[in-house]
Amino acid sequence: MSQDEKLRKFEVILLGDNHVGKSCLINAFNTLKFNILEPTINVGFTSKVVDVDGSAVRLGIWDTAGQERFRSMTANYYRRVQGTLLVYDIGERKSFSSLDSWLDDLDRYRTCDKMCKILVGNKTDSSARVISTDEGRRFATRHQMLFAETSAKNNTCVKDAFLLLVREMMKIALAKEKEENEMDIPEMKLEIDADLGKQKASGSCSC
Repeated sequence: MSQDEKLRKFEVILLGDNHVGKSCLINAFNTLKFNILEPTINVGFTSKVVDVDGSAVRLGIWDTAGQERFRSMTANYYRRVQGTLLVYDIGERKSFSSLDSWLDDLDRYRTCDKMCKILVGNKTDSSARVISTDEGRRFATRHQMLFAETSAKNNTCVKDAFLLLVREMMKIALAKEKEENEMDIPEMKLEIDADLGKQKASGSCSC
């Protein structure tokens, strides 16, 4: 088995209106640098191996276009991810008001039973804040999401936001694996008991 095959793998998608800084967040996470980027057309994809509490994880990241005309196309990618970063601009009320619509799309098209979501208020470097931290946190709590505020420009809390989401995905994945393993144990015991019963019936059991 190759080293890559041993890695735990997750895929996440960034959602939110145009110009909230989704691509800049990904760039800051991947390169630790800030660049002014052209708006994403349809979708973009990148991946990165990250260390999460001593475990290596390959994180696939889907970047989506925020323009209305691309939303029907990007919805297809909701089906392949386990996590979502829902991004708004803390200085733009419209991007915050659109969050319910993005969540509706996600709930409509996702296939993951336990989708991990984090609400990200971006552009904390701006002095034109109109969405308070408390308002953002209340929205996240109401929709059972994690919450973080970031600045892609200053690379403030960007890595923390991504890793917070990855830790939640790992927690759910490990719990699922544990549950599946516990379900296998009774089945194995039943098979062993059945075999012993056959041996006793035939008089060949040496126990």
